[in-house]
Amino acid sequence: MSNTTTGAGTIEHLDPHTLIIETNVRPSAPIAPAFVQSIRQNGVLTPVLGHRSDDGSVTVRAGQRRVFASREAGLATIPVYLVEADDVTAERIVQQMVENDQREALTDGDRAAAFQQLAFEGLSVTAIARRLGTKQKEVKTALAVVENQAAASAIQEHPLTLDQAAALIEFDGDDEIRADLIRVATTDPAQFAHAAQRARDEKARAKGKADTEADLAERGYLVLVSDPGYYDTDFTRVSELLTADDQRVTVEHIESLEGRAAYVRVYADGDADVTYFVREPKAAGFHSYSGGQSKSGPMTDEEKAERRVLIANNKAWASAEIVRREWLTHAPLTQDPS
Repeated sequence: MSNTTTGAGTIEHLDPHTLIIETNVRPSAPIAPAFVQSIRQNGVLTPVLGHRSDDGSVTVRAGQRRVFASREAGLATIPVYLVEADDVTAERIVQQMVENDQREALTDGDRAAAFQQLAFEGLSVTAIARRLGTKQKEVKTALAVVENQAAASAIQEHPLTLDQAAALIEFDGDDEIRADLIRVATTDPAQFAHAAQRARDEKARAKGKADTEADLAERGYLVLVSDPGYYDTDFTRVSELLTADDQRVTVEHIESLEGRAAYVRVYADGDADVTYFVREPKAAGFHSYSGGQSKSGPMTDEEKAERRVLIANNKAWASAEIVRREWLTHAPLTQDPS
């Protein structure tokens, strides 16, 4: 046992198994395995608060979790800050509440910054995880967040988790999506996984559309920004045309034709659909196909609204299904109570 005297009390290093735990404002003191591992690796860094009775026994007033964890970790001694005992119950409760309130938990942003500092000091991901009793995946995620300017700023400015901040990295350069995800994370965090998956789906659809349009442009097609519609007078759909010998016109027929065009749409499943057009079908030797295919005319506003709702619902369903499969993959198995 070693002693250190301060202005208000004495710090002694005592066997945690000999300490008596005083009645505490916390009805229970759950000890997480990570906390025990941290105590085992680093010891008890902050002394527990206690007082010595007339018979020499030491009672702990604040720090019961550290005592329990140190016992489980097998520590021989821990630092105890000994002060004069005060048997007034109200005073004991006040001290315990102040001690707990002042020990505010680190935010995920604080933890990420600390991991970064440890990495700067030369500690590997494995070493950081071992010293702090955390998982390597959490350390890797934290380091990825702090190395990304947008994600690092977001986790310091908003109450985000590491996983939420890490999701923002996927949308670098898209301030609108990042702002929307931050809004969901801070106002309705239970919906964050769904919002992130929908954003991923939209990003994938946008990339699929852009890649297809780039390929068409490289092949010499005029890429249209909107569907001309069945009654457009500038472009005619290839699906409505026949060749001079009454064969259906295909993409191969127009691949080297002047005035060819295409419109790309991407459906909820992510597949790109291309509609091909020609500007002057008669000059190319084509004629209209009338074999039972009728034009229905442009959609009404009601039909357009109904279609938008259908597409939105399909997208939401597809995104929710991905999140559900992810949850089922990682959900803990429960035992049959029977």
